[in-house]
Amino acid sequence: MTNRNLTDDDVDAIVQQLKSELITDFYGEVGRGVWAWFRKVFWATLLIVAVYGMSNHKALVDTVQVARP
Repeated sequence: MTNRNLTDDDVDAIVQQLKSELITDFYGEVGRGVWAWFRKVFWATLLIVAVYGMSNHKALVDTVQVARP
């Protein structure tokens, strides 16, 4: 086996490549997690609106009646 020595430039290049891959993987996972959370919130909201629509009370917001003198 030959004796191999890495220069400081070699080590810096390896570290930079590993940092780049780590950052890409990390933000990719964060992005997938955020989109999964939005999907869950969307479907939960849709389900709540559907159940509310099936109830007898059809208005999402109650209107205010103003008494005129």
